[in-house]
Amino acid sequence: MEIKDNILTGKISKFFEGYIVPDTTKGFDLRIDARLKPYDYFLDYLRQINQKHLIASGTVSSGFVRTIERAMENSEVIEVDKRLVSMLEQTDNELFYRPLFFETIFINTEFHVGNYTLKGMFLLDGMEYSAKVEDWFLISSAVHKDGHGIFIFTQLLDDPFQEYKDPEMTKIAQEIKKHMRSMACTFVDLVMMNDTDLDIVTIKPTKHQQDKRERNGRIKIPTRVYIRPKKHFIKYLEEYFAAEAKPFSHRFRVRGYIRHYRDDRYSEKRKSKPQFIKPFYKGQGLLIQKKRYKVM
Repeated sequence: MEIKDNILTGKISKFFEGYIVPDTTKGFDLRIDARLKPYDYFLDYLRQINQKHLIASGTVSSGFVRTIERAMENSEVIEVDKRLVSMLEQTDNELFYRPLFFETIFINTEFHVGNYTLKGMFLLDGMEYSAKVEDWFLISSAVHKDGHGIFIFTQLLDDPFQEYKDPEMTKIAQEIKKHMRSMACTFVDLVMMNDTDLDIVTIKPTKHQQDKRERNGRIKIPTRVYIRPKKHFIKYLEEYFAAEAKPFSHRFRVRGYIRHYRDDRYSEKRKSKPQFIKPFYKGQGLLIQKKRYKVM
């Protein structure tokens, strides 16, 4: 899909130095294996861009590729156990700026919005870059079930990038961006709150590993943060999702939410530790489902 304007405006244009958006009017075709994990998907994107000399030919903006490369080199990668993702997608959260625990984060998890699969998501803290704004910049690649894809750019609190030439694509993009904002906040809070039901392990590459990759002209190995359920919580997850399939009586799902303590009456320590109220089922018997509309 083509974007109406190739130059971003306002805060985001300053952040991306005015040249992030590629010249989509020329068009190009990359065959990226959608089965790849999101981080590897973006690595393959960069590899093919370089192999096909799309920057030299002017097909793809060098600034656009440089931004993706910089984000991948400077990011911490969050690896979330698949059993947690569905639960997190059933969790509500507040959208407000909070400093990221690292200047750039990549969530190495797929999300699903209608017929689109989001291949992970970059989160960039606006206060850590030239823009100096209290906002996050979010980047993802949405892949349709028929194989075509589109890059999605937005911010947590603002969206200067709202219109596409195709009205239907504008509608779809807005739904995708809404999902991106919610999931970004929930994943960040999940790491920050240090929930007792979860194991959070950080693995950093050694200096020797990084120096070797730099000598070989390769992207540095990112620090990875692994989030897994503890044994007792695995049982809760199994029971929760099993309850959804039971065909008897009357019950309904209560969405989870992240409880924030932002009022001045709370201490700084309490403010820094939001609480995760997990989704659960209330009542017994036949599940009452709310009607939901999917973006096609």
